[in-house]
Amino acid sequence: MTASIIINPVLPLALLAALTGGFSLLLWYSFRKCEVRARQKVILWGLRTAAAILVAFVLCQPALRQSRHIQKPPILVTAIDVSASMKEEVDPDQPPRYERALEYLQSGVHDNVAEKYRTMRYTVANKAERLYKDPDNLIFSASRSRITEGLNQISRDLTGQNVAGIVLLSDGLDESEEELSAAAANIPVFIPALEKEFRKEPEEDIRITNVNYPELLTVDWEAEVTFILRRNQSGERTVPVQFFKNGELKTKKNVHFKKNQRMKETSLSIQPKKTGEHVYKIQINPADDARFTNNRRRFIIEVTQRQNRVLYLEDNRRWEFKFLKRALLAEKRIHLTAFVGSGNNTFLKFDERNTGGSSSDLPELTRRYLSQFRAIILGDIPPQDMSAKAWAELNRFVEKGGGLLLAGGKDALSPEGWAAQNEMRPLLPAVSKEDAHMREGQISVRLRPQTRSHPVIKGLKQDNELPSLLSHWGPVELDSLSSVLLQSEEGSPILITRRYGEGRVAMLLTNTLWRWQLQRRAKGNEGENRVYRRLIVQLVRWLIPEKKEMTETDRFQVVTNSRSVTLREEVKVGAYAGQSMKISSESLVCNISTPEGNEESISLVQAQLGEDFDISGETVNGYKGTYTPTQPGRYTFKASLPDGTQSDKKQVLVKRPYAEKTGQPLAQKRLKKLAGQTGGAFFKWEDKTELREALPYNPTEIQQVSEESVWTHPVILVVLLALFCGEWYLRRRFDLL
Repeated sequence: MTASIIINPVLPLALLAALTGGFSLLLWYSFRKCEVRARQKVILWGLRTAAAILVAFVLCQPALRQSRHIQKPPILVTAIDVSASMKEEVDPDQPPRYERALEYLQSGVHDNVAEKYRTMRYTVANKAERLYKDPDNLIFSASRSRITEGLNQISRDLTGQNVAGIVLLSDGLDESEEELSAAAANIPVFIPALEKEFRKEPEEDIRITNVNYPELLTVDWEAEVTFILRRNQSGERTVPVQFFKNGELKTKKNVHFKKNQRMKETSLSIQPKKTGEHVYKIQINPADDARFTNNRRRFIIEVTQRQNRVLYLEDNRRWEFKFLKRALLAEKRIHLTAFVGSGNNTFLKFDERNTGGSSSDLPELTRRYLSQFRAIILGDIPPQDMSAKAWAELNRFVEKGGGLLLAGGKDALSPEGWAAQNEMRPLLPAVSKEDAHMREGQISVRLRPQTRSHPVIKGLKQDNELPSLLSHWGPVELDSLSSVLLQSEEGSPILITRRYGEGRVAMLLTNTLWRWQLQRRAKGNEGENRVYRRLIVQLVRWLIPEKKEMTETDRFQVVTNSRSVTLREEVKVGAYAGQSMKISSESLVCNISTPEGNEESISLVQAQLGEDFDISGETVNGYKGTYTPTQPGRYTFKASLPDGTQSDKKQVLVKRPYAEKTGQPLAQKRLKKLAGQTGGAFFKWEDKTELREALPYNPTEIQQVSEESVWTHPVILVVLLALFCGEWYLRRRFDLL
């Protein structure tokens, strides 16, 4: 520790010294004619001079500064897997894995480590969550082990902090859908084996996981239902798969596992011909399977008339237009209508029925015309091509819930382009700076870690870098509500999104999307080409409103907060009518058909319906109630108007809670690989005490500086009063008053 005196004089030091010295000399001069002895003069002069010096000292406002260096210990995270598989007793000669995890937390090894580090606890299963309660109260029942995703989340939570490592207490049965991030790989993971190596082959179990399907589909549009079959054996095997629609078998196929293949992704194609709610079921029928409860999955898809129409406006036939058109025309859930300038103020019209193009005028963007579409793509169309009224209607279209993709070139992106329009400026995710231009060259494209879960980006690529672009517009100034999804290596935005009113806006700051396709084809890698086409399709899908829209209709509707819930999970049921309808009743009756064929009923009372029921915009006056299902299966909720003129119903599937029990032993190879990737270590259970020695300890050096005012100390005041009182007392003694 070091200490020093610092001063902050109210007057310059030289002036304070001169004033104090002058006062002392003047004081001595005043004592010349006093009728007292010389010794008495010196005493009185000394007291007054000391008081003057003390006042000067106070005017310097001195403070005592103390500086010391302290060590802040690093953070040690303990991550506990709380999935249901931790409670499995794979080997009767060993305790369940969760018991060993709790034993470690209560052991002297953990206590000794905790004394040295700043400790944090997390649970990792379906997601990573900070643990504040006593570990003895943990419930090991989560339906998934997402260890890698959990480690990625922990690394994001602790960004910028000194983390010594993560002690992972898990069985390693990871079902994560993403790779270990670069940030997570820099934090060493130390893993004590919660189970001895188990030589006995477990009973074979094949199960269905990760079912992805569109909840909303349009008549005659083809879509894919994808799912993953997982197993715990390694031999070659074929599994029969059946696909049902409304109880009727539609498709059969065989999924073949190669030797040592534990996971197999497959897909099934659907193309509904009728509107309504359709119940689909995937079922596998493997022989000699250990568990049959995880061999089927059911889900509901609502089929409606075609609604996802997209309007594309482009001033000239750029390569960009061809790329976007091909990508969107291949997407059956999107109906594309495009108008592209062909010179002399004429346009060519393209749509699904006429992909070659036919001569047409640019349509007038009225409110009625735009109501046909759910999203609009603006290419390099300059402001003068449309009227101020058209731009205003475009603004209103987005504000009321429509989607807008800005894929312009230099004419539209320049400060004199869209940003110069009063109707367009408020909804732009970014505006160009004065020196903005289209830079050409190899532009590296990177995914931002914090947006990897965004619907536009999710599932594109496991690493952080995409193939380079050949152009990039910038610099730009971002709106405060904007988010950057893609950026260049130096951090300049390439794909920006924002919300405007109830709608969504996206802006692309490049005009070489089409070169991605050509580059990939030239290299013979069609997989990468599909990745970038998928980016465009997912971007347009995200722009298209997904929420239920309130229309000016008199139709009575029943809604639920979810189409699929877990057993004993509360179902919220709502009902509302069109804006012009008046319902005077204080409550409505909702009849419920249960899977056993029984009839039940609940009351729906007057309430505001909104986000709970995925209704966009302002809340809606309606009726609301709750119901808790007690049996798995299909439930039908039906409500009617009091006069019986209209009714509506919704179906909800109730599933048994999925328990992640596979019969698999500790995944030692996977855990060892994870420890090796991060620079950590894997320990046998009997060697767990070595973990304490393996943990790095690199404390952070912190300089702690404190200042304490000296001139305000009470001793200064006491001494000053003592000098004045002493001088006054002596003057009386010397008869100088």
